Amino acid sequence: MEKSRTEAFTDAVIAIVMTILVLEFPHVHGSTFADLVVLKDIFPAYVISFIFLVIYWSNHHHIFQMVEKVSGQTLWWNNAFIFLRAPLKTYEKRYNRLKIS
Repeated sequence: MEKSRTEAFTDAVIAIVMTILVLEFPHVHGSTFADLVVLKDIFPAYVISFIFLVIYWSNHHHIFQMVEKVSGQTLWWNNAFIFLRAPLKTYEKRYNRLKIS
């Protein structure tokens, strides 16, 4: 299999995970900076999760620059990589619960 399909699939999954991170934000009523106070407990966890995803994606990109063809073993390792990134929203919620408690 060519590496471009694996890269595209991984990019899509990471993009979806990044989108899901934002969907949990509460609606902000108002248009001033002070109205963003409702995000004070959620935003730090979002930033940390986003930074981790960018680091993971960047490392994945650099690793796949060295790959010429994707073997079955590489495909399974890539799927494991994706599987471990997918529940990032759960980690973010746990972080928020620990921080609030």
